[in-house]
Amino acid sequence: REGALADYHRALLIEPGEPRLHNNIGAVMESLGRFPEAHASYLAALQLLPNHRTALVNAALLEQRAGRLAEAGGRLAM
Repeated sequence: REGALADYHRALLIEPGEPRLHNNIGAVMESLGRFPEAHASYLAALQLLPNHRTALVNAALLEQRAGRLAEAGGRLAM
């Protein structure tokens, strides 16, 4: 997983505006238990592409797990 994370970070140097890269970084961070960093990556994807469904769901699930139900519900209502 650390290797995948390094690869995604290198890809971001080439395409910093690619929301899928940010989402994928979030997924790897989440699998490593680095939840705040995962959430930040999902939000970065959403800043680039506000209707990115996978990033919306991923962010909302982390918010839900953190007990931030109103935030998660609001995100899914988008």
